[in-house]
Order: sequence, then structure tokens, then C-alpha cells
Amino acid sequence: MKRHFIAELALFALTLATLYSFVAVTSSCIAEQSKQRIANPIQSAKSSCMSKRSGSRPSCWTEGDWLVYCQRVQCKVQKGSAE
Repeated sequence: MKRHFIAELALFALTLATLYSFVAVTSSCIAEQSKQRIANPIQSAKSSCMSKRSGSRPSCWTEGDWLVYCQRVQCKVQKGSAE
């Protein structure tokens, strides 16, 4: 029974060490990302628009996206005002 207690204690210590490491690394990564955003806001904004999902946000749209959007909205407004 004592052998199991020592093994459980060792496993618990290992689990705590792993959890602590995870929190420490995550905290340092978040701090580094914050520094990079402050140091270079333009690059930070560009990198947040890389994925297709992020590209659907207006802050990630290109000039061409805005032109198409405005054309479509104008067409809908004109149809609505004709009625």
C-alpha cells in the first residue's frame, strides 16, 4: 500500500509541474504577443486577417471588397426605394 502512495504522490507532483509549465509558457506567449501588437500594429492587423474566417470581417477587407460591397448595397437600396 505504501508503494502505491509513493507512486500516486510522484504522479501528482508530475501533474503539478506540467500544469505549472503550461501556465508559465502560455503567460509568456500572451505577453510576447501583446508586445508585438504594440510595437507593430499594422503587421499585427494583417496577421489577424490571414485565415478565410477572419477575412470575412470588414476590418480585413481590401479596397476591392469594399467596392463590391458598396455596389451591392446601392443596388438593394435602389430596389427598395423604387417600391
